This record gives sequence, C-alpha cells and structure tokens, in this order.
Amino acid sequence: MSIITVILPVLMGIFILIFFVVAVASIVRSHRQMKQTRQMFDRIWNQSQQMGGVQSPLTGTMGDMMRDPFQTVNRVFESVAQQIEADDCAPQEQAMVRVLSRRQAFHGTHRASTSYYVTFELENGDRMELHLPGREYGLLIEGDMGLLTWQGSRFVHFERTR
Repeated sequence: MSIITVILPVLMGIFILIFFVVAVASIVRSHRQMKQTRQMFDRIWNQSQQMGGVQSPLTGTMGDMMRDPFQTVNRVFESVAQQIEADDCAPQEQAMVRVLSRRQAFHGTHRASTSYYVTFELENGDRMELHLPGREYGLLIEGDMGLLTWQGSRFVHFERTR
C-alpha cells in the first residue's frame, strides 16, 4: 500500500470534519446574532409603545414592523394581491383625457429598474396617475389628448386623438 492511499482518505476526513465544525460554528454565531437583534428590536418596540408608538401605514407602529419583518412583508404582498384582485374585478372605463405630466421612479441598488407614471386629466377636471409600461410611456408627451382606457388602477390603453 502506498502512503498516499492511506494519508489521502485521512486528510479528506479531517477536511470534512473542519468544514462541518466551521459550518456549525457559523450557524451558532448567526443564531446568537439573530437572538441579539430580536432582543434589540423588542427593546425598541417596548420603548416606542411607552412613548405612544410611531404610526406606520403598513403595520400600525414602526415597532411592530421592526419586531416582525416577515409579517410586514406578508402584509405588503397581501396589499398588492388585493389591489390586483380589485383591478381584475373592476370594469374597464374610458374617458377623453389630456396628458398632464409624466414621471419616473428609479428602484434598486444591485439591479436597477424604472417605473413609469403618467398623470391624466379628465374632462371634468379630475386627475389620475397610472403606472404605464415603458413602451407606452415613451409614446406620450405632456399635452397629448386622447381616449384613455383603464381598469381599476391599471392602465389598459391610450389612443391619441391629436
């Protein structure tokens, strides 16, 4: 038997053991940090409750949002799902409008994205801002007049008349 055939399995076993120990230590450290972070958020939440709480539209108080971020994310998803359902159930409406203004919102740090919004003014003077796809946004300019079709808060189509 060669010395390599004896040492190699021993070295591999040691390597696997070291990897396992490092992984377990990392998990324990992460758990400890999460526990400390949770305790810190609990302290902040308790202090905010003693001071009357800081109101937040998503959760009632900022303390609640910090205390359970997963619940906050869930509420955001529920809100979006409710809006989609409401838009799906809403009838399509049409009106003559004028493009009043356009704006862009930039999002993201690692992967940038842009949202496009247009404010339309109806003939009766009411205004509504709708989110548009980029290709539709690029075709509109302020002052355009036309027939707007929308469903709930969802843009459907714009047909320019002049």
